[in-house]
Order: sequence, then structure tokens, then C-alpha cells
Amino acid sequence: MTRKFNDQELSLPVSEAFEKPWPIAGTPYTLEVKRFLSHAVVEKNKLLDHPDAPLNPACEVAVKGGEIEELHTVFARFPDFPTIHGMKPSQSGVKMRFDYPEESEASSEIRILRGEDGKLSYQIKTEGAVGERTPLEPGKDYYTGWMTLKFRVTDYLEEAEHEVGFDPRPMPQGKEPLAAARIKFERGGESHSVWLTRGDNQVFFLNGRPFHVTYGLKTLPVEFELELKDFIIDYYPGSNRPASFKSEVTLRDPLRGVTQNAMISMNEPLDYRGFKIYQSGYDLGQGRPDVSIFSVGRDPGIPVKYAGSIVMILGTIVMFYMKRFTNTRPFYETNGKN
Repeated sequence: MTRKFNDQELSLPVSEAFEKPWPIAGTPYTLEVKRFLSHAVVEKNKLLDHPDAPLNPACEVAVKGGEIEELHTVFARFPDFPTIHGMKPSQSGVKMRFDYPEESEASSEIRILRGEDGKLSYQIKTEGAVGERTPLEPGKDYYTGWMTLKFRVTDYLEEAEHEVGFDPRPMPQGKEPLAAARIKFERGGESHSVWLTRGDNQVFFLNGRPFHVTYGLKTLPVEFELELKDFIIDYYPGSNRPASFKSEVTLRDPLRGVTQNAMISMNEPLDYRGFKIYQSGYDLGQGRPDVSIFSVGRDPGIPVKYAGSIVMILGTIVMFYMKRFTNTRPFYETNGKN
């Protein structure tokens, strides 16, 4: 398990993490593994371990220090699980990654390995059989044993840092443009720059103080909330193609004392106080809760549109009514000609 704090990484085997809380050097926090689940599944908002379920390694990890005490769940196969489910960012700025060794299903592959001494080696897997571990040097060619194919590691960086950058490019027609912002923060003589895409969020530290920054659409309070009770998806008979999907929700408006159950489907949005809530999508993942995606729309200009339509209709009626009073006689009759 790898835990990153303020650009420093701590790698810790899960077996050792169970023994005691581990202090994280340079921070007031300790890390402790509470549970390890090899076949994790989510049932009724509870994380359980079912041996009959597909392999889905997960760990529950506690981070404690000062007034902060957080419980994190990390999945080996779903590293973006917290982001997908909109979990609140960690107050401690913790970022965790659970590395779980799994046997690849590929029949042939090249494995690049790093030893405890920092040196590289490789293994060749052919038709499911794994060869011996062989020392590897960057810049040197090695035969794979697959016909005349060779491979080379061009460079190896022991302490690499991943940087994200964006350039303005014309977007292909029909695709939604990707918006990104580069933001620079300064505090106490230190500075930090981050790139954020819309909907992204990051936690970083300046002079030992955590900062959380998010780039997204402006949010407005709607004074009511929705609770997803159940997500239902119907398939075409004899196939895995979705025919329709809908969500059973409970709407609560504490200010008005309103509590009502509703069903939102693709063609039947929920209409409440001028807001229309549409069923726009879903995300189903094995070993995690179903996610129902809604789009919320509100058009405050509807009264103006209706008023404009009424004025236009009245104008049309008046135009046809006043036509009977206009002078429609031919020009020659107005000049006394027969």
C-alpha cells in the first residue's frame, strides 16, 4: 500500500500495517489498516467480504492525528472509487493507492521489475509460462523469444514526477470541448501550480497547511434534496442491451415540510418548484454501489416566453380583425373611374 503526503510517499506491506499504527514521518498522522477484504462487495451500503464473489481486494485504513480521524476505503481494482462517488476530500490531504499483485490473463507479456536494491530486471511470459528473472539495463536491446522481436527500456527515472499540461487545440465537430485551468497559489514565500479540468479537485500543502481547490460549474442551493432508494434497469429479452432505466427516489424539502416518493425515468423527469430532474445515465460496477446520474434543469424565462407568445397571438388576431376596416377599393375607383 502506498500513501502520499505532501509529495512524500510511504510504501507499507499490508501484513505489517496490521501490527500497529505506523507514524508518518514529517506529519502528525499515523496510519493503521483496520480490515483487509479479498472479495469485497457492497450490500445495502455496507462493505462485506464474500469468498464466493469475484476477486476484489480492498482495505479499510484509518488516518489519525491531532483533531483529525479519517477512515478510508481503497480498492486495488478501482483506484478512482472515492472520486466517482463524490466523497469529500481528505482533510489530512491523504492520497492512497492499493497495489495488489494479480496474475495477468495475458498469455504473453513482458514484465519490468524493480528490486529492493533499486535495480531493474525483467521476465518474459510466453504461452502462460513465466521465464527467469533477468537483470535489465536501460538503453540495451533484449530478445523476447517471440520471432525476432526485441525490446528496450529507453530510460529509467527512480524519482519521477508526473506533470499534467494542456494546450489549446481545435475540437472535432460534435465533441464537447475540454476546459482546463492552471492556477498558481502563493503563501509565505512558497508557490504551487496545478492544472484542473472541469470537475477535478486536488489537495496540496503550502507551508504545512492543506488547501483544497476545485474547478467546476457554479453550484446553487436548491433547498431540497433527493435520496436514491433503488435503481432499476430493464434489458431487451435475451440480451444484455439496456432497454430502459429508472430511479426510485425520495424528495425532501424541509422548509416546506414536503416528503414524497417519485420515479424518475428517461422520458419522465421529476418536476418540482420549477426544476426538472432528468435521468441521464448510470454507472454499474462490480463490488461497488450502483450510481444513478441525474441532470437538473431550470428555465427562469418561461413566464417571459409565455407572455411573448400571448402577445404574438393577440397581435395576429388584431391584424386580421382590423383588416376589414382598411381601404381595399381599387385605385381607379378612388379617382372616379368606372
